[in-house]
Amino acid sequence: MRAVHIEAVFGYDTDSFLMALSRFVSVRGWPEIIYSDPGSQLIGAERELTETWKNIDRQSLHKSGTENGLTWIFGPADSPWYQGAVESLVKSAKRAIHFAINNQRLSVQEFMTVCSEATNLLNERPIGTLPSADSELNILTPNSLLLGRATAKNPGGWQPNGNNP
Repeated sequence: MRAVHIEAVFGYDTDSFLMALSRFVSVRGWPEIIYSDPGSQLIGAERELTETWKNIDRQSLHKSGTENGLTWIFGPADSPWYQGAVESLVKSAKRAIHFAINNQRLSVQEFMTVCSEATNLLNERPIGTLPSADSELNILTPNSLLLGRATAKNPGGWQPNGNNP
């Protein structure tokens, strides 16, 4: 489905990447496969994650229901065309962020908000149609699979005014 998750990373080192991965996993859950370019911080993260996996008590993970099973696949170095679909989404994300920010200087909090809004925008893009019993055209989006609805908009128009059933 190629859903998008944009995460602000505050350094170009392994620790910064691992903290960003931890934030991602806290929101989206552990992915089965991660595809990435062979950046030096990612290679370091793979080594650290592999070493960590060796030291984890798998029995306790299984008991708590959080056995993760992550596979990491690196594309060839200096080959952005290798992961064409991913690179296309990166380009779209950059375009959305640039359009929102232009040349403004943002605080960290503002930048993280723009990243979240760009994520939602990209996850509302159509990827197909859903069969429908009525005559309405139902669009399938990555948000359809992540949220159970095509957009992040408030379903049913619910408002927190206390008058709702």
